[in-house]
Amino acid sequence: QKPISQPYKVPVTRQFVEMSRQFPEEAALSMGEACMTYGMLEAKSAHVATSLLQQGLRPGDVVGLSGPRSFDLIAALLGILRARGVLLLIDPDLPDARKSVMLQEANAAWCLEFGQAERLPLQDSTKRVQVLLDNPPDSSTADLPDPDPGAAAYIFFTSGTTGVPKGILGNHK
Repeated sequence: QKPISQPYKVPVTRQFVEMSRQFPEEAALSMGEACMTYGMLEAKSAHVATSLLQQGLRPGDVVGLSGPRSFDLIAALLGILRARGVLLLIDPDLPDARKSVMLQEANAAWCLEFGQAERLPLQDSTKRVQVLLDNPPDSSTADLPDPDPGAAAYIFFTSGTTGVPKGILGNHK
């Protein structure tokens, strides 16, 4: 018997960029009365991606991301994925000990923090990065290659049956 091949899955980053080009003035996000268009979200996420790449991010580097729920958090999340980093989303309300375990277990090389989030407890090898998103410059998406669908995209930590956080790796498919 011939094995069944897996269908090609378009990475969410490509789907997002295509939506941004088709509907740049349409609302992509809303929170209360505020909204952000696809065009603005694309510009901010491209700015995060290019900033990380200019600072030396390599495909597969784990990037810890923490901050309050906001448009900028979503832009940063997309930017990390677009830069081909591996997203490690960290709830700012978690105890410091758990945050530290997550960062260590994931071997986080980078850390982005937004808003009023307390600074994460980092290892010496983790680089703390600041990206200002108030007025992002126009960033070209042409320089941002699509991630490999099989490449790591994010690490999600469960509580684990032992009480020790356990990381689960997901890919771009």
